[in-house]
Amino acid sequence: MLAAADLPRQTYLGLQFDLTDRDGPGLKVEMVLPGSTAEMAGMRAGDRLTSVGDVQVLKQFDELRAELKRTPAGERIALRWYRGPNRVIRVAPPLATLPAEKMPDSLVRYESVSLDGIRQRLIVSEPVSVEARGMVFYLSGLGCASHDFWFDGENPIKQLLDGWAAAGFATARLEKRGMGDSEGPACSSLGFADERRAYVAAIEQLAERGFAERIFLFGH
Repeated sequence: MLAAADLPRQTYLGLQFDLTDRDGPGLKVEMVLPGSTAEMAGMRAGDRLTSVGDVQVLKQFDELRAELKRTPAGERIALRWYRGPNRVIRVAPPLATLPAEKMPDSLVRYESVSLDGIRQRLIVSEPVSVEARGMVFYLSGLGCASHDFWFDGENPIKQLLDGWAAAGFATARLEKRGMGDSEGPACSSLGFADERRAYVAAIEQLAERGFAERIFLFGH
């Protein structure tokens, strides 16, 4: 379940690409995710996406990502792709947002923490049928990666979080600046003090909701 949040979810097409393929124009589609904007538009694995929005000649994945980021959810986005050497398909479907993550017997909420005028995504889960035994706050490692596992259910961190949820714990994760839905500059520009301040702000926000003295920090 997805609760309303002041920080919007990212928009997405629902495509995975073979970025090593350079045998034709655009980006070669490797997989179309079920229920996505791309599937509803009729795209298939093997198609080559050559134009998106205002990018008339698509060459790099970063160009696609930037165009999706600036296009609001629900707005139509022009797509053009090749199917085989001769067939060109043009459509303009409404752009959807990322699906909500699911966790065992839990309500997942997409909230936010604001620090220095920058909103960071706070993902919180709470048991739906029992009182939480406590809250496990997962601290991400040194790398820059999103920990919003709406798609990758096999990720070891996702399985760890699901295990805590199944055992009756609430959980929380804070996305770093510039990662996932979070606003802000590139994650690689953050220092230890920046990350620590954000974690403290998130913990204080969670403590106000009744989890004071019952928040366990887990890092690696």
